[in-house]
Amino acid sequence: MTEIHPYVEQEGWECLIAAGMQVPAPPQFWIIEAIGRFYVKAAFEEDTVDKAPRPVLDPRWRIRRVIEAIKCCLAFARVLDADKNTSLEFAFRWTRLQGRVLRLGVPWRALDEASSQKDDLLFPTALLKIAAEQADILDAAQHALAPLFYLFRERVLPRESLEEEYRHFWGQSP
Repeated sequence: MTEIHPYVEQEGWECLIAAGMQVPAPPQFWIIEAIGRFYVKAAFEEDTVDKAPRPVLDPRWRIRRVIEAIKCCLAFARVLDADKNTSLEFAFRWTRLQGRVLRLGVPWRALDEASSQKDDLLFPTALLKIAAEQADILDAAQHALAPLFYLFRERVLPRESLEEEYRHFWGQSP
């Protein structure tokens, strides 16, 4: 595998991540700017199977990626020794939603219907203090994900679903 190093891109540094993995994964990039912006840019996991967009999205991956982004940014800010009262603002951008379906299955039995999306873009946000605990992270994730679930389902994302994905993906209770 060729080594991958960060490179200068527009106003900051960019780097390909998840390269050379054995499991098919969407291409992901991190981008960091000197003014304090950190981005992760990734394709939907569902679109990496045969390189064609898939209409069905798995809500568990949306939950995992939002929590992962929040935890990653918190880790960066803490390593930079930011003041404990520092607030971090998170902005998420989902594109290419038109014609997609958010498929809810087990353990989502109460929400087992699918709803097709006509909108193509969504920009939810969340705010979190750097001293955030696990419950605060889940609150921020729920706030960031609520517009996406509302867009497809017109229902609220159950807190239990967030907690279950957190336990499943990170192997610990929130």
